[in-house]
Amino acid sequence: QRLCDNDPGVMGATLCPLYDLILEDPNAYKDLVVSFVNILKQVAERRLPTSYDYHQMPAPFIQIKLLKILAVLGSGDKSASGHMYTVLGDIFRKGDTASNIGNAILYECICCVSCIFPNSKMLDAAAETTSKFLKSDSHNLKYMGIDALGRLIKINPDIAEQHQLAVIDCLEDPDDTLKRKTFELLYKMTKSTNVEVIVDRMIEYMISITDHHYKAEIASRCVELAEQFAPSNQWFIQTMNKVFEHAGDLVNIRVAHNLMRLIAEGFGEEDEGADSQLRSSAVNSYLRILGEPKLPSSFLQIICWVLGEYGTADGKHPASYIIGKLCDVAEAHPTDDTVRGYAVSAILKIFAFEIAVGRKSDMLPEFQSLVDELSSSHSTDLQQRAYEVQALLGLDKQAVESVMPIDASCEDIE
Repeated sequence: QRLCDNDPGVMGATLCPLYDLILEDPNAYKDLVVSFVNILKQVAERRLPTSYDYHQMPAPFIQIKLLKILAVLGSGDKSASGHMYTVLGDIFRKGDTASNIGNAILYECICCVSCIFPNSKMLDAAAETTSKFLKSDSHNLKYMGIDALGRLIKINPDIAEQHQLAVIDCLEDPDDTLKRKTFELLYKMTKSTNVEVIVDRMIEYMISITDHHYKAEIASRCVELAEQFAPSNQWFIQTMNKVFEHAGDLVNIRVAHNLMRLIAEGFGEEDEGADSQLRSSAVNSYLRILGEPKLPSSFLQIICWVLGEYGTADGKHPASYIIGKLCDVAEAHPTDDTVRGYAVSAILKIFAFEIAVGRKSDMLPEFQSLVDELSSSHSTDLQQRAYEVQALLGLDKQAVESVMPIDASCEDIE
């Protein structure tokens, strides 16, 4: 009853309890849709006294409350939404982007359009307004643009495409909250056609932040997107390398195991040439990366495993060179038993492969002293590995071949 009161103040006040009631049970108030639309139309057409204007906008707080109500009533309801399109179109057309309150009404209008039954004209108008927000110099408006776009792409993912560059640019903004909101949106926008651009920018952003918890979150999102949409195995490995290099200790160890498995299994097709090229480029990139200071433990484990398995496979690098590099890794990480274990096992494999092809490998002095040191290590695991290396070197060619077959990481063990 009071919704039809002659006093706009009373009418506006009734919207608050009505909104709460409608949130509880929208179906009970569907018959009021036409009334709400008529009131919104009258307000937008400036039929209320000017004393209700605020910054030249007609009763904006009443407009905003009505838009919130219509969003709930029109959700998933085609006939209810049909009554709303005309008035929403009028609000978009008359929208005033010069004032905060004008932008607030437009933003609420976009929220309403993203909730009610979809209409292509309304979505176009909402996307156009969103574009203005994104291009603004104001952090607040950019934030609203990012938020609005996140709502719209749930209905039509293609809308994101035309705004992709504007969204990516928001990662450059000094405002931290905006950056986080942008990051969330980029994650939702990613598909196979834009994964390279988006993940590269997300990694740049990850490198620039110091908050460990947030860095770990970005790293895991980058990994997830790369696993889901990678255009090629080559790109996937390069991307994983960057993630491990800059946030390795924050990444779940499962991801490291997946990467090793991918390099071992290759493309999964019968293309042996492509697989060996993939491994060869992984070996070359890891030999380069070993020169970097402070590599994370999980990344060093991957590097050691790949160098042990494929370091000499393409014939470019002599065994002594790879063994020397692996000795450097073990020496540089005296307190990391896992990395040292990986390094020793990798060297063991290289010796085995050399013996299998009939090349007698002599113990390098630095490896000999490493084995001597590990033979009396407090770690029983490292001790055992050291004794295994010495035992293997005393075996004949046939025995070594059956103990350590070449490139057999994917073979089933009988």
